[in-house]
Amino acid sequence: MSKEGKTKIVLILVEGKSDITALEIYFENYSEKYYRDSNLIPITQRVVAFETGGDLTSIKGIEGQEIKREVGDAIRRALNKHHLEREDLKSVIHIMDTDGAFIPDEKIVFDPLSSKLFYGETEIRTNDVESTKNRNDQKSRNMRILSGTKMIGIPGKGVNKSGNKKTVKIPYQAFYMSCNLDHVIGDRNNLSDKEKKDLAEDFSEKFENIEDFRNFIINSSFSVCNGHTYQTSWDFIQQNTNSLNRFTNLGIFFNHETVDKISK
Repeated sequence: MSKEGKTKIVLILVEGKSDITALEIYFENYSEKYYRDSNLIPITQRVVAFETGGDLTSIKGIEGQEIKREVGDAIRRALNKHHLEREDLKSVIHIMDTDGAFIPDEKIVFDPLSSKLFYGETEIRTNDVESTKNRNDQKSRNMRILSGTKMIGIPGKGVNKSGNKKTVKIPYQAFYMSCNLDHVIGDRNNLSDKEKKDLAEDFSEKFENIEDFRNFIINSSFSVCNGHTYQTSWDFIQQNTNSLNRFTNLGIFFNHETVDKISK
């Protein structure tokens, strides 16, 4: 029992089922060890993972401040699904695939045989270059907005003095998997749905204790963590073709110094 006897929720937003399968257990174990069983913060904390149903940043027509509203709506759906109230939330962690969104346009290459986007180390191959450029343009802008967002609004009860719906502000941070989850956890790309599922299941059983996972996500050669702040990790992934290569800044969340800052 914590000092206040109050459980707070860290909501983890992810794109798909594979993300939940691969990562949820490690978020839970981390919360168990560094929050419930320590005096790091004077509350009991647990994590809840929620699948947003795909990449919110790539939904056609969702740009500018609309992306924040889209994330807020996803949070509302998560609360409804798990029968939670807004007051239960401590913070929101949003994990997104980069999908090569920040690469220069000239690195998007026409390939008549690529009916689906094919992600290479230095280029994206596609049979629809213009559509892919437009996707990247929107997605990169939305990811920049979210990476700079510290508080996210979710629909509240009633209306304000202007007649608009009230919103409640929740601490928010965005983290990336580059080029995607499969790339980070298995150094593989362009997988089938079955291959994604199998890889995620294998990864969920890979580490026997949370410290082994922390070492993987913080200290690997692809970890954009040590020597980086949250902001510089986002600056890094936007350079050249980095968003096609194997990188993640999720280790920043699992770093104790960052935990202290988020907890306050």
